[in-house]
Amino acid sequence: MMNSNKIRLLGRTREDLAFFTEDESLINYEQIDSIVNSFMIKNDLKIMPIDVVELSNKNGWLLAPYSKIPKNIYQLYEDIIYTDLGFTVCYNGDYIIFYNDNIDVFTQRFTIAHEIGHIALEHFVNSDPRTREIEANTFAAKMLMPLSIIKACEVNSIYEIENLCGVNYSIAKQRYTYLLNAKIYNGKELNKQFRNFIKNYKTRHNLTKIYKNPSA
Repeated sequence: MMNSNKIRLLGRTREDLAFFTEDESLINYEQIDSIVNSFMIKNDLKIMPIDVVELSNKNGWLLAPYSKIPKNIYQLYEDIIYTDLGFTVCYNGDYIIFYNDNIDVFTQRFTIAHEIGHIALEHFVNSDPRTREIEANTFAAKMLMPLSIIKACEVNSIYEIENLCGVNYSIAKQRYTYLLNAKIYNGKELNKQFRNFIKNYKTRHNLTKIYKNPSA
């Protein structure tokens, strides 16, 4: 059995997947935006929807669906924390993303993206408990639904964001509100990386997407 003293908890996905809290004023959204852009460029992301499974594998982060966790390991982590969506731990320098594979695929995708946010934002080093969960949710929203790419693709409906980004209606609706109100889209370099996808999307506007189930 793993030594729980070597395990560091990074955070868990908020059950309401809310973007904002009463501590919203404490969040540096511009900084998170910069981190997301750098992260996406570094990982050479070029197409939508973002494949969170491939992204996790590429970075060597183990994905552990709840249904496949051995009973003794499950009990060990259950003593640390439990959530209906997911959480991340660091064990001997390796990251393990646990997620509930008995929920809809869109929520699974956002949960994994949220947990990736904890890692990318280095919450295991410098973490403010008042803001870390909303920061991770903000990271997930910006990575799965980058406004500069959505704008360049000439998206003009909530439904289209759902299909383009692989998210549920509730989250797509929030992002669509940002799309209508935001005046600055930082992401010239990111758009350049997605230029072939943007060109093809605008030409074809094929909204029939196949989403990779993280638990498959």
